[in-house]
Amino acid sequence: IAGLVARDREARVEGLATTTVPLLRALADRSADPTDPTVRAACAVEAARIRRLFAESDDVPDPLAHELQACIDTAERAGIAVTLAIRGTRPALAREIRRALTEPVIRLLAAARGSARVTLIGSAGEVTVSVVAAVPDPDAVPAVQVDPVPGDQVRVARFAGAGRVWLEATWTTAA
Repeated sequence: IAGLVARDREARVEGLATTTVPLLRALADRSADPTDPTVRAACAVEAARIRRLFAESDDVPDPLAHELQACIDTAERAGIAVTLAIRGTRPALAREIRRALTEPVIRLLAAARGSARVTLIGSAGEVTVSVVAAVPDPDAVPAVQVDPVPGDQVRVARFAGAGRVWLEATWTTAA
């Protein structure tokens, strides 16, 4: 058990080392300007990832909904009014799948201004997380690529227009 815990901790630190640590270094050496909207969005993304990371280890009945709430909390602290709707029952999903489903939410909520709506819908063989948010420049919010999850399928779709972006991540079972 101690070995598993140590490997899990190392994997989490490694993940932060490639995204969070460089951002913190840039802020510390003043090569990144905290008043720059791009830097602020990057900070919001990393803050949400860290909150999701903490939530991943919680023992809760619905880990995906719990991790989504952690991502939403970061946006709400930034003044975004976020609503969350949850429908259906979902199977237990591996951490990698939950990360692939929440990453688009993190990215879009970091760019949001004013309001956003997050929806989690599930069934035995499919889980969809979608987020619709008001953004100042929809073209500046790129499609989110997620890391492939062996044996499972996570697709991300992006639609933009009229000052809003809709991202939808859908997992379908490989079976």
